[in-house]
Amino acid sequence: MSSIPRDVVARAKPRRPKAGRGARPLEIRPSKRSKWRAAVLVLVHLIIAVHIAHWLITGRTLTPVEPSEAMQTLEQGWLNVGFILFVILILGTMVFGRFFCGWACHVVAYQDLCGWIMKKIGLKPKPFRSRLLVFVPIFAAFYMFIWPQVVRVWEGRPFPKIVYHLTTDSFWETFPGLWITLLTLGVCGPLIVLFLGNKGFCTYGCPYGAFFGAVDRLAVGKIRVTDACDGCGHCTAMCTSNVRVHEEVKLYGMVVDSGCMKCMDCISVCPKNALYFGFGKTSLMKGRPTEKRRQKKYDFTWAEDLAMVAVFGVSLYAFRGLYNAIPFFLSLGLASITAVLIVQAVRTLYTPNVRMQRVQFRISKRRTRSGMVFLIVSALLTAFVAHSAVLQYHVNEGNRQLEKAQALFDGPGGAGDPVALEAARNSLKHMTWSRRYGLFAVADTEHKLGSIYRFLDDDEMAELHLERAVELDPGLGAAQYALAQVLAADGRMAAAADHLQRATEIDPELPGAQQDLGAALLALDRPQEALEAYEAAVRQNPGDGHARLNLGMLMARLGDLRGGREQIEEAIALEPTLPEAHFDLALVLAQEGKFPEAYEAAGRASELDSDFAAARFIMGRLSLQMGEPERAIEHLSDAKRLSPFDEEIVGAWADAIAQAGRLEETIGSLREPAERDRASAFALAFLYLAAGEEEPASELFDRVRGR
Repeated sequence: MSSIPRDVVARAKPRRPKAGRGARPLEIRPSKRSKWRAAVLVLVHLIIAVHIAHWLITGRTLTPVEPSEAMQTLEQGWLNVGFILFVILILGTMVFGRFFCGWACHVVAYQDLCGWIMKKIGLKPKPFRSRLLVFVPIFAAFYMFIWPQVVRVWEGRPFPKIVYHLTTDSFWETFPGLWITLLTLGVCGPLIVLFLGNKGFCTYGCPYGAFFGAVDRLAVGKIRVTDACDGCGHCTAMCTSNVRVHEEVKLYGMVVDSGCMKCMDCISVCPKNALYFGFGKTSLMKGRPTEKRRQKKYDFTWAEDLAMVAVFGVSLYAFRGLYNAIPFFLSLGLASITAVLIVQAVRTLYTPNVRMQRVQFRISKRRTRSGMVFLIVSALLTAFVAHSAVLQYHVNEGNRQLEKAQALFDGPGGAGDPVALEAARNSLKHMTWSRRYGLFAVADTEHKLGSIYRFLDDDEMAELHLERAVELDPGLGAAQYALAQVLAADGRMAAAADHLQRATEIDPELPGAQQDLGAALLALDRPQEALEAYEAAVRQNPGDGHARLNLGMLMARLGDLRGGREQIEEAIALEPTLPEAHFDLALVLAQEGKFPEAYEAAGRASELDSDFAAARFIMGRLSLQMGEPERAIEHLSDAKRLSPFDEEIVGAWADAIAQAGRLEETIGSLREPAERDRASAFALAFLYLAAGEEEPASELFDRVRGR
């Protein structure tokens, strides 16, 4: 056999077969749908920008159009736009399949953009296949949306009443800040694509994708195939969702993989135009495959997959809420990447050949320089995750003990409950550890420490930590509020009012803050500003009887008796057994000159609280106004019995005795008891004043006061 010269072989160029009937093109033609999909995704981001701009300009806009907002509806009963969108998308998926993910999801847009850029620079991310991590989205969906409802039923709590909450002035409240947003884009975009392949977050992290994927199995809209298909595989090569399209249409006549996002790229690149989107049988009705399906290949052994799940669980615990910054969505992405990297690093210790993308870490049992760097970085990552997990344990346990102390504090034992104090001390130990050994100062930790020291009646330390919390994060409304309460308890009302003002500006719906602001402004003799605060409290929670009561009394004080009375009557309708509400109604009715109605309201307050001395006092004064001194004496005597050293009550009682013409008789009956009883001496002194005898009254007052 003659040999061919090597220079001839070197100069030879491969020839492409001529394309003719039945010939298969060697190159995959570009997708015509990708540009349309990119344009739609750009439009989605423009709509998001317009939504944000509308909120910034007007101060109020539609609630975020995000499926995550559905949690607020389930937990609080606030029917928002996000929940409505989520329901519509699920219903749409039942018909058209998982189209939203491919054509309108901003996270998919970031992943596709990163995949496109990597492809342009010659880096084609390898699809990642795991047996167990694919269940992470199902776990996340269950944890976010279903588990809280299971706990609610278990604890016997009722489901919230649905109320419309379609607009908001706190648009960004449920979103992270700038740096966490950028980190989320980096993790759920380029890093996910690099380590887990195209649509890596959709496959191994997205909780909403779990819902869409499950419902997609019921969808009648599918990618289907005609008899023209010759199995060339162009569709699979073009699919960015890692679906084996050519295999699925051959086995079932349609794509049954729930990872298919209906991007339509496979349809566009089919050289035979054999693929199309159509309606017919669902995935659940696919029947038996026409031939034996090719066995799936995975990147890791069963043991390694189990190890990845363990690392994922520890990492998720470590990352979620770390330094009060990492949200659940981002922690899913970080935990998935960490699990893959750490297990891959361990593989370099025992596997002869280890490679990730284009980088070889170990070849023929020899570790490369890149492998050494990768091992060092992975070791540092492992140490960080371990430290973060321990830190999270102390933070979570500190929070749990603080919640326990708060619950006991609000119970019958109050602040002196020994179990509550013990829980507060335990919380202090854990929070102090996290503060001392954490890598970063955290405003929320300082806030919790301040709250603990308030439990332990150490206002000086509480103020120190709360001031530190406000310095670290001036936008932490709860810390501003807690600091204001400490300052108010110390009598520094002006400073307290300033912090309360900031707290309500940061979080207008902070429970109790508006009412406390109103009280502080009243103490500073700023009634008009206090009125605005009380009005805001009522707008914030129309069903709060105390808020309406405060507003009503201030309105009456400022001269709007009718408006004040209406607010107090609303408070009584909301909380009919609140004695203070009936008492305040009596005061306003008395100012309006409606004495019988005022007397009746005060009587109701006295019935609800038999020890309510002020209610008996008002009933006595009203009886005098209505010319009934004997009845006045009866009520004022009860009030005096309940509060024997209240000068206003005892003075009114003495006036009633005088008006009834019983001064001399009553003075005589009290002379002997007054020798041994301070309360009798105090009452006798007022009787002498009513009789115009100032000298014996003064002597009795001096004796009562210990002079």
